[in-house]
Amino acid sequence: MIETAVIGVGGFGKNHARVLNELEALSVVCDIDGSRARAYGRKYHVPYVTAVEDLRKFDIEAATIVTPTFTHYEVALKLLEMGVRYILVEKPFTATLKEAYELIRKAEEYGAKLMVGFIERFNQAIEVVEKIINDGEIGKPILYYFTRVSRWPERIQDVGVLRDTAIHDIDLSNYLIDEYPEEVYATMGKLQHHKHEDFVNILMKYPEDRTVIIEANWLTPKKTRKMRVTCTDGVVEANLLTQEITIIKRDELSSPNLDWQEPLLKELLYFLNCAERGIEPKPGGREAVMALEIAELVVKSSREGKTVVINK
Repeated sequence: MIETAVIGVGGFGKNHARVLNELEALSVVCDIDGSRARAYGRKYHVPYVTAVEDLRKFDIEAATIVTPTFTHYEVALKLLEMGVRYILVEKPFTATLKEAYELIRKAEEYGAKLMVGFIERFNQAIEVVEKIINDGEIGKPILYYFTRVSRWPERIQDVGVLRDTAIHDIDLSNYLIDEYPEEVYATMGKLQHHKHEDFVNILMKYPEDRTVIIEANWLTPKKTRKMRVTCTDGVVEANLLTQEITIIKRDELSSPNLDWQEPLLKELLYFLNCAERGIEPKPGGREAVMALEIAELVVKSSREGKTVVINK
């Protein structure tokens, strides 16, 4: 397996370390918190460091960045400079579009490949829904409705619910429809949190009269991750947490029998396979930029209180 480092083992990073260890690809962990770095290094019997620069002493070929969003750009640049060929940057990729464009340019300059951690693309439920739609089993899609709500995850301090949470469904919309939206309308605000927005509601119009509605917040007591696609001949519903699927037709209701699969395991296995084979991973920088561009349009629409028309 490819020698891989995990930068940031607090929060979701501990899951990256666990899965990469299971795949026998974890070679070193890095965390600014010395006690945490030491704990995970000892847990998985790998070296640990507290500064990205210290990774130079190891022969790593790939790395995953699971640090706070505002640090992604700087950490990725340091990895590029030390010759790391494959870098997975957790969503939303970078804190700003400017950083995203610059990071992509730098990766091309160094001959490295970037991947963004849009983990839902590797959710088995999404794969099944995509196949049902592509097979025309329930007709032409008309409406995609995403619900991604929960209480505020206190580990998230540097971005709001738009870039931390709703960004997943913005990306899924682009991925499943394979188009860029024509119009965006959104409302967002702060009800219980003062630093960042804690709710956002987004409506996007895509070509061929397809509509996307995204509801995301850090206010709802029960964690919910669901999608519903209404088509001309039926409806498909997916629970992204349990990976349960329901297909509703005029005279039929069915649910495929699926064994739950861990999306992160599938994502990191794909990432490592790309590194081993020397191919471009997806979603990459282009997909990250698309999602970040739309996120900025969401902010613009909410601030101005009107629909933003996109000229592409």
